[in-house]
Amino acid sequence: MSQRSVVAVHLVHGFRVARPKALLGHENFEYLLGALRDVISLNPSTVFKSFRISAAGSDSTVFARLKTGIADALALDYSQGPAQLHVAVRRPPDGSDGWQVLVRLTPKPMASRPWRVRDYPGALNATIANVMVRLARPSGGNNFLNLCCGSGTLLAERLDYAPAALAAGIDNSTHAIQCANDNLLAAGYGNRSLLLRGDAGHAPFPRASIHEIVADLPYGMLVDTKGQIDHLYAAALSETSRIAAPGASFIAITVRKKLFESALGSVREQWKSVREFQVIVPSVAGDISPTIYCLERT
Repeated sequence: MSQRSVVAVHLVHGFRVARPKALLGHENFEYLLGALRDVISLNPSTVFKSFRISAAGSDSTVFARLKTGIADALALDYSQGPAQLHVAVRRPPDGSDGWQVLVRLTPKPMASRPWRVRDYPGALNATIANVMVRLARPSGGNNFLNLCCGSGTLLAERLDYAPAALAAGIDNSTHAIQCANDNLLAAGYGNRSLLLRGDAGHAPFPRASIHEIVADLPYGMLVDTKGQIDHLYAAALSETSRIAAPGASFIAITVRKKLFESALGSVREQWKSVREFQVIVPSVAGDISPTIYCLERT
């Protein structure tokens, strides 16, 4: 079974304690260290160099002592950013008593892709990209277009899933196109994709010619775009309506829910809403909850 839509797999241990402070007790702490050593042993000895703890109140005195204890016992550096050994402490999601410790089984999240040789600010999580590709009902004979393609994540996931008659990406940033080109070459899809620098509101494709359209529309979080984002959403929705073939899928993700729905209003008669749902995405500013819209051309 494909694992490409899995973000991470964790080893979960339950502790019947009232507060995280009890994890510092000798028996609980030794049990926790054993769990961490079990995960470390699954990989080559040189892989794990740092660890990270995610928890509510992770900057408290209790967690500071826990971090120091783990660092000393396992000879690992603590990192506030990405780390090979990731530990999460939480209440059980079913509401039962006690606390859970989750240890990620892999040094990197499964969302990481080996082909990503160029990073790009705000790049879409690859597991979410994989889900969006599947929601677009991919087929080998279809024409696929990624509006606002960024560093090529959606394109790479689409071509990994199945061949396409056309797999194209368009973005108005030269840097984004360069990043996408390098990533697609590293993925082995350089000769199977078409990258175009241009405006999402002026795609160079005939009317009713595209069967699958996906877009990670800019949120306006990285730069102050003022009215540019409003114009982009309206133009992108209008152009998508023009190039979409009857029955085509349009899958878009954005945190700008009101703006997207306002832009969709002017072309609403041309689209059938199939479903929409929110996902949680980590970002430098904390978790955000964009909405994925699934539309079908009438």
